[in-house]
Amino acid sequence: MPVYADALVPIPPSWVALHASEIDEFSHAGTWLTGEERLATVEGARDARSRAGLQLAVPRAGIAPEELLPDDSLGLIARLAVAPGALTRADYAAARAAGMSDGEYVETVSIVSRVVNIDVFARGVGSLPPRLAAAAGGEPASDSPRAAPEGAWLPTVPAGSAGGADAVRAYGGPSPQPFIYRALSLVPVESRRCIMGGDAQYLPLDRFMDFTYSHHEGLTRVQVEMIAARVSVLNDCFY
Repeated sequence: MPVYADALVPIPPSWVALHASEIDEFSHAGTWLTGEERLATVEGARDARSRAGLQLAVPRAGIAPEELLPDDSLGLIARLAVAPGALTRADYAAARAAGMSDGEYVETVSIVSRVVNIDVFARGVGSLPPRLAAAAGGEPASDSPRAAPEGAWLPTVPAGSAGGADAVRAYGGPSPQPFIYRALSLVPVESRRCIMGGDAQYLPLDRFMDFTYSHHEGLTRVQVEMIAARVSVLNDCFY
């Protein structure tokens, strides 16, 4: 079934295309995780949310997370999926102590946040969570950009001229970037995916300071920001 074919309301084609590409991308090898490990991360997040009563169970794509991922990783995935606002630096330190690299940590955070975004959206439009594709072959790219300590728990790629070519890879250009996008920049492809989601579902970053602009038909920018602020409060968003 195509993504959101059973939705109760019309979905912008650009959103359908974005979410379909996300579902497909989960099944491919990433920067530090294989396609199977990425799908196991998605399945682990969905299992945790289903157990917590936050969404319906979804048939698995032939991947058993408990067989592919260590218990420490599964615990982190569950916390990210169910109560991300409660995540602490101690959780990050525990993941590192258990053998997870900074790159693997960032990729895991990104995958979980992206699938939760899709599944919450699906629930909101009355659709079943999209089914996953089968795991594709290939090896992780193991690509490390030049990053620096910038006050976060782990290094990030500086924005602007300080980041050079790595800033272009992570952000699509040399312009300044908010920390919400820089947080995933240690794995540039994940940072770009986060930006793609924001551009489609929220508003393009280059229009952020234009308070007369709204990316959503029927909603003013003020209404959009009020909704965003309320959702952030409900989710204990750090930002």
